[in-house]
Amino acid sequence: MIKNINLCLLAEQFLVRLLLFISPCLTGFLTYLKVSDTLASLNNWEFMYTFSSVIHAMIFLPLLTGIFTAFICRHDHLHGGWKQLLVHQPIKRYQLYCTKAIFVALFIIATQLLFLLEIIIVGSICGITSPFPITYILKGLIGGIFTTLPLIALQMWLSVIWSSFAAPMVVCVGLTIPSMIISQSERFGPIYPWSQPLLAMIPTGSETGLLFISTKSILIVLISFIVFFAGGLINFNKKTY
Repeated sequence: MIKNINLCLLAEQFLVRLLLFISPCLTGFLTYLKVSDTLASLNNWEFMYTFSSVIHAMIFLPLLTGIFTAFICRHDHLHGGWKQLLVHQPIKRYQLYCTKAIFVALFIIATQLLFLLEIIIVGSICGITSPFPITYILKGLIGGIFTTLPLIALQMWLSVIWSSFAAPMVVCVGLTIPSMIISQSERFGPIYPWSQPLLAMIPTGSETGLLFISTKSILIVLISFIVFFAGGLINFNKKTY
């Protein structure tokens, strides 16, 4: 029994590591396929970054927050891990909850770093020789990480409530798809959590000195993160396992 559980854990860890490469690899492939000739003629890293970010931040990044969160809670639901950790181990509930959320955030950071590597590799293959705008691109990458925090908090809440792996994923997919349209709305885009990663990774003209989004959008992200995280943590503290 223990051997089977360990094998399942190893398989899940391998799958999570594999998922880290999905967005960078697919984004790089699509970028090269669609605009390689344009990139060679423009010789512009910003264009390369913007095109890649639309694919990465609009679709893959919001979906990956849901996938990583569901995976990190899946084993505990299937094999009684919550009870083992909370009853038989000297760990407090808030510590366990925060640790899992931090791991998901680290997965997102790793994904963003691999996305940066994808930009460098594909841009070099396409023959871009202009100076690399590291500050410009890092601003977008950090903004993408920052704006996934509310999504991580909400998906953690859902993944703790529902023992089903599919249920939080259905919610994630169902709310990511409309962001393709909502992100184009000046009124609703900045307040829709699944649109925020895209808006934060691409310059809009209303950015602050640190990020590509306005101060108002930063406050919306912070407030929604606090609300979702507090709600999930309170629910987790009250839940019986």
